[in-house]
Amino acid sequence: MQLQVLKELQKALTETFDVLVCKHRMAAKQSDKDRKDGNRQMLKVYGADICRDCMAMKKIFADKEVEYEYMDFILNTANMREFFAIRDHAAIYEDVRNREGGGIGIPLFVKGDRMSFDINEALRWEGKEPVEASEYEQIAERMGEFIKLQRV
Repeated sequence: MQLQVLKELQKALTETFDVLVCKHRMAAKQSDKDRKDGNRQMLKVYGADICRDCMAMKKIFADKEVEYEYMDFILNTANMREFFAIRDHAAIYEDVRNREGGGIGIPLFVKGDRMSFDINEALRWEGKEPVEASEYEQIAERMGEFIKLQRV
C-alpha cells in the first residue's frame, strides 16, 4: 500500500517536473530572442535542481509566467564559476560566508545591479503578485519529496 502511494506521488511529481521543464525551455527561447533584440534586462536566477527552494521557485515562476534565465551551476561549469565569483565577493553573501556550517545561498535572484534571496522581491521586480509564505512552504516541501524520490 505504501509503495503504491509513493509510486503515485512520484508519477504526479514527475508530471509536474516535466511541465516545469517545458515552460522553462519556452521561457529560455524567449529570453534568447529578447537578448538578441536588445529588450529589457532578463531576471537571472542562480540555483541547482537538487535544491527544494530552487525547484519551488521554478514552479511558482511557471505558474505566474515569469520569464527568467536559470543559471544551474551543478550542470554547467561556466555558471558555477559565475555563481562563485558572486558568492565570494558580493555583500549579500557576507552572512552566508560567515555562517557556521556554511551554506550555499540559493536561489539567488539577480536583475541588473539588484540581488536578493527573496522570491517575493524578485516577483515584484517582474510586476507579479507575491506568493504567500504558507503556499511557498507547501510547494517547497513537495519539491523536496520529489528530489528525494529521484535519488531512490
